[in-house]
Parts: sequence; structure tokens; C-alpha cells
Amino acid sequence: MIVAEDLHRSLNGVGVLKGISLEVEEGEMAALIGGSGEGKTVFLKHLAGLMQPDRGRVLVNGQDLSGLRRKELKRLREGLGFLFQGGALFQSMTVYENIAFPLREKTDMSEADIDERVKEELAQVGLEGAEQKYPAEISGGMAKRVALARALAQRPSIMMFDEPTTGLDPTIGHSIQELIGSIHERFGLTGILATHEIPHIFRIVDTVAMLYEGEILFRGTPEEIMECEKPSVRRFLADSMPPEQYRLEGTAAAARSEYAEEDQ
Repeated sequence: MIVAEDLHRSLNGVGVLKGISLEVEEGEMAALIGGSGEGKTVFLKHLAGLMQPDRGRVLVNGQDLSGLRRKELKRLREGLGFLFQGGALFQSMTVYENIAFPLREKTDMSEADIDERVKEELAQVGLEGAEQKYPAEISGGMAKRVALARALAQRPSIMMFDEPTTGLDPTIGHSIQELIGSIHERFGLTGILATHEIPHIFRIVDTVAMLYEGEILFRGTPEEIMECEKPSVRRFLADSMPPEQYRLEGTAAAARSEYAEEDQ
């Protein structure tokens, strides 16, 4: 579904992406992890066609983004949703208007159909009754839910999540992760989730890719990364998790089992 081949990109003369290659299969949810400043957001923007590489290419559904004309790229993006790190809500619009905006701008849906879709998306993210509130009147967690509802309004087949829990307290952050996981299961989306929230994110993803110094240092399952012997991987995991949670073997599997028991 998504293929990045030998991506290189420099910003202000500094190499950010240094030959990244990555594949994400249809229906797969992949986590892109790594420290701050490692280029996770830059990489996601390349996959969405919002930035162009200095070298290399991105293919989405077999289409090379660099070879698409503006209209072709616009058509491809109609099947792609992007949840920005800050939410990117229009502050002068209500919650309802924010979610309705892409439907009004990019589709020929009637107002009656738009109204039904907006209410459906609000219900899905647990925000029924918040239609007439403005972003300044809701919490950070609610704003992330509104942004997610807007990203899903056009029923994309591919979703990209850029640090969806940044700035939220752990409880709300985990609820957002759970919401993303349930949406993935319900719609079978192909997704890439850039985050530094581990190991909790391991319960909702199929694979993990670790970005380090401009390259993909590791690619595998959540269980495999917890068993990885590479010093940089082990150091990142140890620094990102409380000591009592970090165990080299079995942490991801244990977390999945623990959460499964909670769900039951």
C-alpha cells in the first residue's frame, strides 16, 4: 500500500532522511518510533506528498507521487487522512464546521448527508453534543478527537497519525490510542503512527519501525523489537519506559495480554 524507497531529504543543510526505505502492507498499522528531532514528521509528510525528497521516491497504491500531476495528487489524497500533531483545527469554526469543512470543500455531498456524516463521526469519537463548541472551549483531548473525526470524515483508506498523544496526560493519551486501535479494526485502515509513546502503543500496531539518525534502524513486530540486541534500540527503549516496565524479553507480549484481560 505504501512504499518508501531510498528517501533522502535535507533541511537547512542538515540531513534529516538518509536513505530511508519502508513498506507498509494494506490493512497494516505500523508504528514509527524514535526520539524528538529524528525526522518522524518529515517522513510522514513525504508519504503524504506534502514534501518532496531530494532523492528517492514514495509509492502509494503503486503510484509514484513524484510523477503525479497536481490533479492526480489531489485525487490520491482524497483517500488519505492526516492527523496533525497539533490537531490543526480552525479556531474560528465550531466543532461541527471543522468536521464538515473537508466534506463541503472536496465532495458533492448534500448538506443533509454532511450533517449525518458529521454526527456519525462525532459519535464514533465520543463527542455527541459538542457540535457548537469552538476549539478554545474544549480540552486538548477533545480537540484531538475532533481532529481525528475530521480526518476520517472522507472515509480514507490510509491514515497517518503524527504524535496523536503529545501534550495529553497519560490517561487521555491512552484513550486516544485505544480509539485509533478500534477505528483501525472497524475500517481496516492502513496506518502509520509516529509516536514516542511506548510500550502502550504496541498493543494496537502490527509492526514497529525505529527511526534513528535519519535511517530505519529496526523493522519488525512489537515482540521482536523488545528482543532486539542493537545497543541503540535497547537504549531508546530503556530511556522511553519506566524501569519497572522495561524487560528485554516479553514486554510487548505481556502488555498485549494484560490489556486483553482488561478489555474482557
